[in-house]
Amino acid sequence: MNGHPSFLQLDRIVLGIADPESASHLRACEECRAHVGRSGMPVPIPAGTRERAMRSVRLTRLRRWLLGVLAVAAVVIVGLIFRPEAITAKGNPSVAVYVKHGTRVSLWDGQARLSPGDGLQLKVAAAGFTRVTVASVAPASIVELYAGEVSARGETTLPRSWTVDANPGPEVMLIVFSRAPLSPSEMRTARDDLPRTARLWATRVELWKGKQP
Repeated sequence: MNGHPSFLQLDRIVLGIADPESASHLRACEECRAHVGRSGMPVPIPAGTRERAMRSVRLTRLRRWLLGVLAVAAVVIVGLIFRPEAITAKGNPSVAVYVKHGTRVSLWDGQARLSPGDGLQLKVAAAGFTRVTVASVAPASIVELYAGEVSARGETTLPRSWTVDANPGPEVMLIVFSRAPLSPSEMRTARDDLPRTARLWATRVELWKGKQP
């Protein structure tokens, strides 16, 4: 997966709302310029969604825009935790995966296969933890994709998005909640053991690419 500005940030550029960092990245990234060009075309999204995004520039722009998209898609927000007991356990952290396929954004159902070029973004509920670390993992490697502070209460949409590549095999993402930055050894422990303690809480998300077998 490749790091880019959030696809929500890129869509705000289409609306004429650009922060300096995203605008600078856009000038140097052909892929993001292509996305902005496609997003500028008419798409079958109610005009109210665009108007709400413009009205919410100064007050929770990102959250209001995302809620508008969910209303269009008629998707119920659920936590995607890949251990059954953790889905229903009260007070545990949760992770939701949003997929952007073309111009459509929807909540991943945990089963649908992805296509190369799809955008991914995470929303987390930390349930008392204050940091989250996201990594792409394999048996012999851990590549950090994002690390930063999150709200200990309520939900946080991470300010980074990623693009699904065309390499064979699944995309495996490790999400670790903590209260302090993690060392390499702690990341390895999180990958290997998926601890769920008061100090570290980890889960794994596996996203398959291509058509269903």
